[in-house]
Amino acid sequence: MPIREAAQKFDFDSWFGKAALPVESADVYTRGDLVGRINYLTRRIEEEQRIAAAGADSEASLAEATVAEDLTEEYAALLQEFADSRVTVYLRALEKPERVKLRKAHDAALKAGQEGDEGFVIRSVAQSIVGLQAHGQTERTDVRMQVGQVKDLYSRIGEAQMAHLFEAQQTATNAIPRVSADFLQKPSGPAAGPES
Repeated sequence: MPIREAAQKFDFDSWFGKAALPVESADVYTRGDLVGRINYLTRRIEEEQRIAAAGADSEASLAEATVAEDLTEEYAALLQEFADSRVTVYLRALEKPERVKLRKAHDAALKAGQEGDEGFVIRSVAQSIVGLQAHGQTERTDVRMQVGQVKDLYSRIGEAQMAHLFEAQQTATNAIPRVSADFLQKPSGPAAGPES
């Protein structure tokens, strides 16, 4: 068959029918208010353990050890509560026309005094969010978020976590999609080749 004829019969959908823009994920913790207490308990537990170790044979050291155990229980409970507050956010890549449109809208709003420098990040994240997954949830929930909702989210989770979301969106947009396959079983023995 001549190349021209084969090229005319090329089935685009069989090769690229499932192609889609990359999606990246990032974790956000909604209970950032617990971090201060967790850090306080860490310091107190270490302090109580040092005091208990210094007076190893005294009754006071036994009391200190009990205090450390109580603090450790509270610490573990708070760590679990913090971990349970994780929400995984899925963000898709943005195509160039979308990014240009977002930039123009942000620049106009900035010039009009309607939003600050963070407005572009908020707009980009809002445009790219495609799903959310709560801690313990096995499947993601497909969502679309409005700019106002992401602005409210920004005020609740802060600049650092919003930057983490924006970075995930940037990775989806700019990076070649890659995943680690280290978890796959690798054959061993002579059949696996020289690197086994």
